[in-house]
This record gives sequence, C-alpha cells and structure tokens, in this order.
Amino acid sequence: KLLLAENSLTGTLPTEIGRLTSLRELSLHDNALAGKIPTEVGLLTHLVILNLQENRVFTGAIPSQLARLTRLKQLALHENELRGSIPTEIGAMTALENVDFGENELTGTIPTQI
Repeated sequence: KLLLAENSLTGTLPTEIGRLTSLRELSLHDNALAGKIPTEVGLLTHLVILNLQENRVFTGAIPSQLARLTRLKQLALHENELRGSIPTEIGAMTALENVDFGENELTGTIPTQI
C-alpha cells in the first residue's frame, strides 16, 4: 500500500510510480497534485484500489492504460479537472465494483462497453 492521502502534496505524480508493481492500493486523494495522470499507473497490475480523487488539479484525459488494471475494484477520480471522454477500454475492467468520475470536465457519451 502507498497511502499519502490528506496531505498538502503538490507537483506531479512521477512516472516512476509505475515501478511499484506490487502495490495493491494507491491512495493519494485530498492533495494538490497537478498535471496528467501518468500512463505508467497502468503498469500497477496488482492494484485493487486506486484513489486519486479530490486533487482538483489533475488535468488531461483519463488514461486508457488504466484498463490494464484488471484486478482493480475501486477507481476514484472524483473532483479533479479531467477532460475528454471516458475511455471505452474501461469496460474491460471486469473486477470493478465502484467507479467515481464525478465533478470533472468529461464530455461525450457513456461508453456502451461499461
């Protein structure tokens, strides 16, 4: 587990996060992390929980590489500034039980794959 929630962390989430391939939980919610969610998060294939909500300054699209997280049960990206459409690849994440994309700037339709 890497639990760094509810701090005052700033800056970007480093691409090196993808090296922590044994992580089962990554919780960085309620900080002030900025920039795009690195595609390398998709390398964390043992993740069960990914919580990046309420950073308010994560921008860009939801990386389609998250679909590699086939064990993921909880995906929380709530209250950021994510833009674009919901990747259709999310539909391949069959273990998902809870998904929260609320309070972002997402556009388009909800993919039928979901």
